Amino acid sequence: MNKLLVRQAVAYGLDRAAVVRSFYGGRGQLADQFLPPIFVGHAKHVKRYPYDPARSRALLRKAGLKLPVKVDFWFPTDVSRPYMPDPKRNFESSPRASAEPASRSFRTALPGARTTSKHS
Repeated sequence: MNKLLVRQAVAYGLDRAAVVRSFYGGRGQLADQFLPPIFVGHAKHVKRYPYDPARSRALLRKAGLKLPVKVDFWFPTDVSRPYMPDPKRNFESSPRASAEPASRSFRTALPGARTTSKHS
């Protein structure tokens, strides 16, 4: 994820509203950045990335990647947060579209482990 184009493609390829509907039953607040609004460091003027799979695919191609791109999502197993009490279930609840620009898999990170990826 060291290429800006790939990070932007991931941002455009995430259907955050669908996650709020399917995982949080429509009761969650749509996230537009890493930190929730109640935390210090949350920025009000962050670029928004609306769900746009076509733009996501175009950015991945522009970054020189062949579609579909395999993406491994890593999540911690040793921590629970009020806004994401079950990271694995949250990931699995994300709806899948037939025209997604990437294939997905998930992996658990061991407590205290740092993860790296060979993917751009």
